[in-house]
Amino acid sequence: MLYQGQKIKATFTADGGFTVSGITSVEFDGINAAVDEDSKTFGISAKRCDVNRNALTSPPALAVGTTLFICIDSTDANAVIKSVNTFGAEKNGVALTDLLTGNTEVKGEGTDAVTIGTRPFVQFFDDTAPLKMVGTVTLKVTDNGATRRHLVRVLQTGLSEEFELEVELEAVEESSANSAAFS
Repeated sequence: MLYQGQKIKATFTADGGFTVSGITSVEFDGINAAVDEDSKTFGISAKRCDVNRNALTSPPALAVGTTLFICIDSTDANAVIKSVNTFGAEKNGVALTDLLTGNTEVKGEGTDAVTIGTRPFVQFFDDTAPLKMVGTVTLKVTDNGATRRHLVRVLQTGLSEEFELEVELEAVEESSANSAAFS
């Protein structure tokens, strides 16, 4: 709806009548342009970060016993990361494990910024082949107070998004890997 503010002159007469002058108006035909169909793409980005969510632009190779932090961010202000559904590691094309059941902590679910902290198992460090971290998250579309409730209700069931991140590893000798496994 369009509103316009302006000063007008109203003249009242003693018999209860009045006249208005100094007003302009623009005729509105009452029909707005209809949008039958539209599309919106929601997504995520994943990167290595530190415990404070600062991006690591040139991260060092991950060493045994070091916590790996992965930051996942929604690319749209109207979508939050409802949950992390899967989080695992692959090495040399072989899926090694689901890390959500291991030594992993997820913080920030229900916001647009999630941090995953994990300490990969020592057997991942048998050589320097990179470790591929993979996973899926569910996005929940929010309306940020707007009145698109029906559309938001339809989209609140969740949109699944995948992420993938390659992590360089620091190789360890077998004797130090065995001692790291039991310390």
